[in-house]
Amino acid sequence: MLDVWCPHTFGHVVYKLSLAGLLA
Repeated sequence: MLDVWCPHTFGHVVYKLSLAGLLA
C-alpha cells in the first residue's frame, strides 16, 4: 500500500476499520 493520503486510499482505510469494528 502506498503511503499517499488520497481519497481512494483513505476510503480503503475507513472500510477496513469499519469491518474490524463490525467483526470485533
